[in-house]
Formats: sequence, C-alpha cells, structure tokens
Amino acid sequence: VLTTLTKSLGNFRYTASTVKKYSYYLSLGDSIPTGFSLASYNRKNHYNRVAGAYPAIVSDAVLADYTYYYAQDGFRTSEIRQLLNDDYNGDLMTDYELPRNTDDYWNRQTLNDARTKYQNAVKNADLITLNIGFNDFWFPILYMSHKLFPEQPLEALINYPTMFLTVLQAAYQEIGEF
Repeated sequence: VLTTLTKSLGNFRYTASTVKKYSYYLSLGDSIPTGFSLASYNRKNHYNRVAGAYPAIVSDAVLADYTYYYAQDGFRTSEIRQLLNDDYNGDLMTDYELPRNTDDYWNRQTLNDARTKYQNAVKNADLITLNIGFNDFWFPILYMSHKLFPEQPLEALINYPTMFLTVLQAAYQEIGEF
C-alpha cells in the first residue's frame, strides 16, 4: 500500500494549470515544518527556508511572492494561541518545557514580543498551513518525567516501560493544569 501511495504521489506534478498562485504564504507550526530530520535542518535556523521541508515545497508549488517561515521548534497549540490571541498568556508548559526545548530562545516574554509580527503575517497571508500537535502530547510527558524522576535521564523512559506508563498516567491526570 505504501509503495502504491508513494508512486501515486510521485506522479503528481504541480504546474501553473494545476495549482493556484498565492502571493503571501505563511507556515505555522512546530519542528516538523521547520525541517526536523532533514539533512539541512538546523534547530537554531529561525524563520528561514529549509530545502525539502513541506513549507518550502508548498511555497514553490504556489509560486508565492513572499513566504513567512514562522513555524518554530518546540511550539504547541498553546504558543500559536498566545501569539495570535492578545488575551491569552500561555500555560505551565510555556514556562517550563518551552524554554528547555528551544535552548531558551522562546519563553512567555519572547512570545508576547513576537505577537505583532505573527498577527500581521496572518492578516497578510493568502495561504496558511498549520502543522502542530506532537509537542502538545510530548511536553506533559517530559514535564512529569522531570517531576517524578528528576535524577533519571530521559532515555530511561524508553528502556523501562513501567516508568514510561507511570509518567504517562501522571501527566494526563494533571492535564487540567496544562
């Protein structure tokens, strides 16, 4: 099935007659649209095009005049909400896991400082793609892992399934805090 799907997708070619042109394209999301796992990926490559990443492919396909590469490593739906909604100021993970997972590049204050930039990009965009969600699941697990087993390396979660299940259950019992 995967081979058939790959061949089918491989046969698709975008052309001016098959794709609508968009002048302003905005990519929002987490590390996946930033090119995570691609050879040219660089965690500190904020706001830049990464060849082979989905946003770069879309930008080329729609012949975008301007592309805003605003997806960022470590973002969750909460960070996107904080950037776009002036009345929302983040949650527990914004203070705890976001700085830890972005080498202190992002925190509550830097998100607030970037609001206007992101809000203007949304207003100007003709096309927006949003790829987000894994960190919404992963950050509570990291948080509870550090809280319950502060001396254990994260790899212990993988090597000891009972530890992982304990962390997972605890994380989602406290999900109301997130």
